[in-house]
Amino acid sequence: MRSRKGAVIASRMVFEGFPGKGMTVEVQLRTIAIEHPESAKSIILDAMPYGTMGTPVFRFTVERGVDNTLTARRATYQQIAKQLRRFAAVFGDEETRVLAHEIVERYPNRTALREELAFAL
Repeated sequence: MRSRKGAVIASRMVFEGFPGKGMTVEVQLRTIAIEHPESAKSIILDAMPYGTMGTPVFRFTVERGVDNTLTARRATYQQIAKQLRRFAAVFGDEETRVLAHEIVERYPNRTALREELAFAL
């Protein structure tokens, strides 16, 4: 098993565009996913806008009144959709559907978010 350092280097390779300049991000992520599926997932999910996934890690941030919710803008929703399309290209439609449902369930009153993610629901 390879170290976490290899996954970090792979992450840099994907987003800095080297060494395969002709390769798309999806192809690079598929290549990483072969040996490091969790690293490939974290690369994609870490690129999601702030507040998209899960609850805050540290309880004190909620207690201090920091807003940990997703920004209510269509551009933000489009960024989520872009990352979900990338996720689907690497991991398939079923896993993407589950992830999209989790996001929509977290923000049930945001119809624009549901519209942008309709391809995965």
